[in-house]
Amino acid sequence: MRLQDLTVEVRDKNLTRLGLIRPEDLALEVTDTFNNVGTWKLTLASEHPLADTLRTPGSGLIITGHDDVLMSGPVVSSEYAATPEDRRGSIAFEGVSDTVILSDMLAWPEPTNPDVGKQATGHDERSGAAETVMHGYVNANCGPAAPAARRRGNLVMGPNPGRGPMVKKSARFPTLGELLTEIASVAGLGFRIVQRASQLVFETYAVADRTREVRLDVLAGTLAGQRVSVSTPGATRVIVAGQGEQEDRTLIPVDNTTSISAETDWGRRIERFVDQRNTDDEKELTQAGNEVLAEAGKTATAVQAVPVEDSPMEFGVDWRLGDRVTIVAGGQELTAPVTGLVIKAGEDGFHVGTLLGDPSPFDPNAAATAQAATTQSRVSALERTAEASPPGPREVWPESFTQASPPTAYPDGASIMILSAEQATAGGWDFGGKYGHVTTRKEPWGDASQTWSRVHAATTPHEEWVRGGNARTGWGPWRMITYKQILSADTINQATDPTAYPYEDSRLYLDSAASKAGGWSFAPMSGYVWTTGTTTGYTTQRWSRTHGGAEPHEEWVRGGSPSSGWSPWRQTAFRDNTARGLIALAPLNASGYVGDTPTLIYYWTFPAEARRMYRFGLRISSVDTDGTGDSGSGTRYAKQSAYTVARWASGTSVTASSPALGDMLTTCFNDDSDSSSGLSATFHLNGAPAGLTTIGVFLNARRAAATYGQVRYLTGAGSELWIEDVGPAL
Repeated sequence: MRLQDLTVEVRDKNLTRLGLIRPEDLALEVTDTFNNVGTWKLTLASEHPLADTLRTPGSGLIITGHDDVLMSGPVVSSEYAATPEDRRGSIAFEGVSDTVILSDMLAWPEPTNPDVGKQATGHDERSGAAETVMHGYVNANCGPAAPAARRRGNLVMGPNPGRGPMVKKSARFPTLGELLTEIASVAGLGFRIVQRASQLVFETYAVADRTREVRLDVLAGTLAGQRVSVSTPGATRVIVAGQGEQEDRTLIPVDNTTSISAETDWGRRIERFVDQRNTDDEKELTQAGNEVLAEAGKTATAVQAVPVEDSPMEFGVDWRLGDRVTIVAGGQELTAPVTGLVIKAGEDGFHVGTLLGDPSPFDPNAAATAQAATTQSRVSALERTAEASPPGPREVWPESFTQASPPTAYPDGASIMILSAEQATAGGWDFGGKYGHVTTRKEPWGDASQTWSRVHAATTPHEEWVRGGNARTGWGPWRMITYKQILSADTINQATDPTAYPYEDSRLYLDSAASKAGGWSFAPMSGYVWTTGTTTGYTTQRWSRTHGGAEPHEEWVRGGSPSSGWSPWRQTAFRDNTARGLIALAPLNASGYVGDTPTLIYYWTFPAEARRMYRFGLRISSVDTDGTGDSGSGTRYAKQSAYTVARWASGTSVTASSPALGDMLTTCFNDDSDSSSGLSATFHLNGAPAGLTTIGVFLNARRAAATYGQVRYLTGAGSELWIEDVGPAL
């Protein structure tokens, strides 16, 4: 785009074009944002013939580019300034694009009714092609179909080819701009309001993928400059809050593979809280979390680019706002949508800049503005006590789907399809001839699951069928869910014949009184009886006790047949009540001499389980001393005592200050191992926490080593340590 491609016209309040600003008089800055309100700033000398027109409320500009209107919009402020160098002064005009109408107006629940105090419906619900729904909301709230009090003069509706997927929306006083952005984001559409002739036109257009033909690169000469920002995700894990208060409030954690991958890449767990108090449906809460992750749950990439003036890929001709293009930066190819445009014309020349992705990394003010907009939207949703989209899954239509439709044919997220008996048959569904609804949950990458729930009268058995699939292999077969039947203690007792129980699984709850009244062998204890019956009458039963945490758990089992009735009950033995035996056994080597300081001689690390008792055993052939302090008379007498302490610690190391399991004193005689004593000791570790645990053996001389000698362990055959599990902790 060049300066000669730009035409700037001045209009009055009635959209009448009054004059043209010559290129040499331009001091203009235009900032446009995809699917948002653009801004412009124009500075004119106070004596300019069009200055007084622009100072009149309601006036504005029409800015035309190479082959189309870039922006049109009204003045919102003007500021006069004069200096000694410029005594006549200049006027700075600031304005916005005509798209501001969509930010000014709300989507009413009953837009045909101009009396806000008498709205007869809670939401304005619309469904159809995304583009048609967008036009419908604008037309009803501020377009030609709106009541006179809310109709915007000279606003007409542009062409509506009905593009985009089928959507369903529900509005209750959101701004039109916010509502349209939500619809357009999933439909690949752009929208704006511009002046054409003497009318304002609401226009929608399809954005294009131009990543193959538009490749912007400084080295290739298609860019004069660029800035690329790669930054952390905004959130990697989302906590979605539904209904309830305090500890009773429903909280759903949400993450996905993309957010977890970004979390791993950046080494940061970034949590976000989302308030969804309007619903308690788990699928809807999860969907709200996924919407946050779709926007913020990935590594953020933003690009500022300045195209060269003579680029063969010209902005406004070959690519436009909303299109996805390729940027080559540092040898790396990045693709992003064109989200912003900046045009500057003045004394410094003519410049065009574009923004791809999120502007926040380059402009703190943009980040603050985005944060403020998010906060305002959330507060507005709370004030309206309703969302811009209807609660629950998106509804899809049975005419668009059959049983053979692949997972990729369904919309992302949760959807629901109501099937009559006739529609189920026509679509080739396995449950044809039955009325019900199909609930589908599909991820963006194609993984999906479906549940069919039958809708029926109270006397008809309930049915649910499930299946799963993905983009590569399609759907798996349907599987029918089997439900347990709940039996009554009034009709069942211990003597009830096995053939009297229903086919498949059933459950019977017995409190203490019912177990006694029914003559059950486990009376007066309470619990559940689970029964599995077969078509041949062979049946199995399991009784599980219900009890407090301090009472031992019990389970009893029995089996039966039509010919012999029930076998006796047998109580199940639990492993927790039995010893598990040896878990470590190691031979020992002799130690060196040690003196007065406790010294770690042997240790062993093992994985302990919670609430278990472990026995630690130690056997040493000889506890010996050196010759210091020996009797000179040849008489062997007790001169020293070797002090052995067993200690333990969680982890892989143990010290002389760790908790003691026990200790033992061993008498030492002259430096003659033939008259020494051995050591055989056991110690118990009760209720250590789960995890790696280390047991150590420490040795030191009990009397002064300098006077009575140092001590040591001498080993022989059978010198060893061992650890065994001896049962539950006390």
